[in-house]
Amino acid sequence: EEYQQLRYSRNSLKIIYTLTLTIVLMLAILTSVAISFVLSRRFTRPLSLLSEATNQIAKGNYKKIIPEVGKDELGTLVKSFNSMTYQLDTATMNSKKNRKRLEEARAFLDATLTNLATSIIVIDENINLKLYNKSAAKLLNFNFSNMVGENLKNIIRDKQKFQMVITFIEESLAKKNKMTNASKEIVIGSQEDEKTLILKLSALHESSGISYILVLEDISTVAKAQRQIAWSEIARRLAHEIKNPLTP
Repeated sequence: EEYQQLRYSRNSLKIIYTLTLTIVLMLAILTSVAISFVLSRRFTRPLSLLSEATNQIAKGNYKKIIPEVGKDELGTLVKSFNSMTYQLDTATMNSKKNRKRLEEARAFLDATLTNLATSIIVIDENINLKLYNKSAAKLLNFNFSNMVGENLKNIIRDKQKFQMVITFIEESLAKKNKMTNASKEIVIGSQEDEKTLILKLSALHESSGISYILVLEDISTVAKAQRQIAWSEIARRLAHEIKNPLTP
């Protein structure tokens, strides 16, 4: 009777055991999948952080720091990445500071050249204009806008008046292999508009070639004052020499 009962319930036991084993199998599969997700998340999280940080650095954010995880190969990679970003950030800050100093120095130089009373011109080997200030534009009588790159001989309006300046530049450049500094004092203009100039030409060696700095200093007032002093001294001496024999 017991055997008959077990025999009748055998199919039900098979179904129960099959369901139980199936449930256990499903739970094991779900557990293994969950563990695999956790492990993959653990290994891929530093890589995703590295990818995100790389995108941030590509956008210019050099302050991105990744949390260090472990001391394995990924941890070493993250540590090296953080060191690289720190060096990039330091180099960028130094570059910005140097650029700011350069801009301030350039602005100061431009303001100094603009307001300098002495006329300054920078030319190349072909006498093409590279830089000049307002005093030079006013002295040589050419427009103050869009003259950079033009030949100096073509932008001077009164070429006959400043022919001695052009001649001095051409003669100095012709013997440039022997020249370090050249200077000359000239007198230009008519008697009513006479100017005394001191010309100084210096070579400036640059990475792109050689430039030449021409300094034109107008000493007309000084020369006129010196002549007046000299004539006053001559008149005083003549008066003294005339007065001495007339006194007895």
